[in-house]
Amino acid sequence: MKKWLLLLVILAMCSCATNKNYTQNFVSKGPFKIFQVLGYNNALAWELDFMGYSTGVVVLLSNKNGQAYYDNQIIKIPRGKRAKQTSTFTYITTQDISKTVPVVEIQDK
Repeated sequence: MKKWLLLLVILAMCSCATNKNYTQNFVSKGPFKIFQVLGYNNALAWELDFMGYSTGVVVLLSNKNGQAYYDNQIIKIPRGKRAKQTSTFTYITTQDISKTVPVVEIQDK
């Protein structure tokens, strides 16, 4: 009986192991609201929830299809696509605070 109990405990502990090499990239279905344009193809934006309120997540939207961004623009993710992190971007706020945010591109699923 004790051997079976020990075997069950060992199996339970092994099933709780995680792979530390796995890194999860930021993925979102959007939409995003731009609050600062950084050049022609990049803009800082807030992720919005389904009600249109900010979730507090800031991203750098990187645009490689030539669409120009402007302040307060709402970027909706088309059906069949997603916003996926490609790298990170570090910037200094007006309060001299360093922030690192995900760089996000709209890609096919």
